[in-house]
Amino acid sequence: MSSDQIIVQDHERPALNRAGRKSTFPKFGCIAAILLGSFFIGILIAGILIGNQMAKDIESFTDESPEEVPVERGTPEELTNIRGRILGFLDKIHRSPHTPSELQLSTHDLNILVANDTYLGDLRGTIHFKEFIAPNILKTERSRPMSHIKFWKPRRYLNAKMDYRIAAQEGNISLFVQTIHIEGKTIPDYFLQKFKSQDMLEPYKNDERFIEALKVLNIARIEGGVIILTNSSPSTSRSPDAMP
Repeated sequence: MSSDQIIVQDHERPALNRAGRKSTFPKFGCIAAILLGSFFIGILIAGILIGNQMAKDIESFTDESPEEVPVERGTPEELTNIRGRILGFLDKIHRSPHTPSELQLSTHDLNILVANDTYLGDLRGTIHFKEFIAPNILKTERSRPMSHIKFWKPRRYLNAKMDYRIAAQEGNISLFVQTIHIEGKTIPDYFLQKFKSQDMLEPYKNDERFIEALKVLNIARIEGGVIILTNSSPSTSRSPDAMP
């Protein structure tokens, strides 16, 4: 290196150079902020568009007002009899869990319970059991309130004939939508699949009393137009009087 070569230290460089070198960082920061802002704005717009499409889809197969669903209140004697049979069944299998026991409930029985029982009050006026078909189908008439998509619009109602499939295994019973029929309307497939994946009994399974009742049940089936609940295995699911 020649003796006349000048070595300039960093701190001796002109301020203009330092300012120019540092100015790239704010630029990169602004670009990143713009990109992030654009990203989140894109998500917001997409959410609004999806929400609008869902709202339109819901409006295509629902109504602004609920249809009247029959409510069978029954007589005080009928209600007392149904509750007595249920409590007697639960008491019997708690006292003798290995003794086969059955509880039979008709559509009329369930409709009376929905119409009178506080525990089932949220279903009152929204469901009417019409027929039970072997081996596992419950045919109903429904006027189901839908969740709000746009808070400034009225709530929508699903007024339909709905068939449910009862699925049972030891310690658990579930109800899943099998078919939905709405006169003159079609439900988008993604909504139909969503309905079919939801267990109608799931909200009650957060209640310890309901869970305890399920633990003693092994079988739920439909025979002769009634639902039969039992604590026995499939090979002994008939009542003791019907067994050879």
